[in-house]
Amino acid sequence: MRKKTNYVMAGLGKDTSINRVKYIISGEEQLNILHSKDLSSSYVSSYTVIDKINTDLYGGKEYLIDVEWKDGDKSLISIDEEYYKLFITRMF
Repeated sequence: MRKKTNYVMAGLGKDTSINRVKYIISGEEQLNILHSKDLSSSYVSSYTVIDKINTDLYGGKEYLIDVEWKDGDKSLISIDEEYYKLFITRMF
């Protein structure tokens, strides 16, 4: 059985899937937790990568990240390498 990734483990949005969204007009991609919050510098105050785990023999990785939202809420998220790369680009 494959381990669940790309979801909120604890805090705001617990047990919610993290969705990748592409806007048609701008072509930009982002990661959404809730309809009103996306994982970008517009909503995230700070983040800390807690752990990076190798998930398979082919170099797959999972990242555990502590997210502090600008409104003071917190979330612990688990994302794969593809989502992590997008997450990092949206933080700047």
